[in-house]
Amino acid sequence: MRINHYINLLAEHLVRMNWNNLFIKFDGSKDFASDEHLRIFNDLPYKNKICFVKTKISNFSSVVQISEWDVDGKKMFRLCQKEFDIIGWLNNRKMNSSKIMRFFFPIFIRPL
Repeated sequence: MRINHYINLLAEHLVRMNWNNLFIKFDGSKDFASDEHLRIFNDLPYKNKICFVKTKISNFSSVVQISEWDVDGKKMFRLCQKEFDIIGWLNNRKMNSSKIMRFFFPIFIRPL
């Protein structure tokens, strides 16, 4: 009986979801991701998508290299902020590398 409750909750959330305003993130250097996975992700029909990788790949528009890449997702969030303006991307939907963040990161963000 309890599972039906959660299924109903999920159905309610899916109805309210704005499918035109999704932000999709993929880690292209984790879980055996291949170039084919990157190509498939890059070809998804969503405009707000980003893929983080540890080695530079230039032929995909949604890929951003993170030089201090780490397998730990919690650490990756902070490491990504050094090189990519995640909050700016979420607010402005622009994929900008964050040279300013690299300068201010040690000042405003506690170390890991």
